[in-house]
Amino acid sequence: MINAETVKNALIYMGAIDEDEASGFEIQINSACESASAALNNSEFEQDSRVINLAVCKALYTISLVKNSANAVVSFKAGDVQITSSEKLVDYAKALLLCAQGECADIIGDEGFAFIGV
Repeated sequence: MINAETVKNALIYMGAIDEDEASGFEIQINSACESASAALNNSEFEQDSRVINLAVCKALYTISLVKNSANAVVSFKAGDVQITSSEKLVDYAKALLLCAQGECADIIGDEGFAFIGV
């Protein structure tokens, strides 16, 4: 399985979460790792950077949805006055997720349904 600690560290590096709130998103991070691993055609790709990025983007998207539902402002900085809207974070996370899914298209399974015959 994809290392959840690696995904958590990437989210912290990206600024999506800080170290203090990381434990609060443990379920979302683990779920993203399991989901990305389960989508693979072959488990030998679990440590492929594209798959790890997919897990990071899945976690980021879920976390941004949670933050968006909690309030309209994700962060506020008093210094140089910086307000971050959670709605833009969701859009950003969705765009990253779509990009990551495209990059992994050749190594993840197709979840579509096909009716072959009776």
